[in-house]
Amino acid sequence: MTYAHIMSKILKVHNVNDYARYIGAPVLHEFVSVIHYDELEHCRHSLNNYDVYGLFIADETLEQLTYGLTQYDLHRHALMCVSPGQIGGKADIGEEIQTKG
Repeated sequence: MTYAHIMSKILKVHNVNDYARYIGAPVLHEFVSVIHYDELEHCRHSLNNYDVYGLFIADETLEQLTYGLTQYDLHRHALMCVSPGQIGGKADIGEEIQTKG
């Protein structure tokens, strides 16, 4: 996979609801988004370029997530924090996933 191909697949998260809309979560507020992954019908991975701060709490192990230049495995009940200017997540390869958190 080329660098240009990877860059074209990055979701630009300019506000908290860009990500919510991408995964099909309800938009509840203009400035705050709370997503319960286990309530979603389906979800897909995304590699995100963040313009916002975010907190993610994993209820299950998530493997090979990228944040910055490093890959991480999040273990159950792990807290992941993201900040503006960072790229993180997992590339969307079209696979629908079921996750909790």
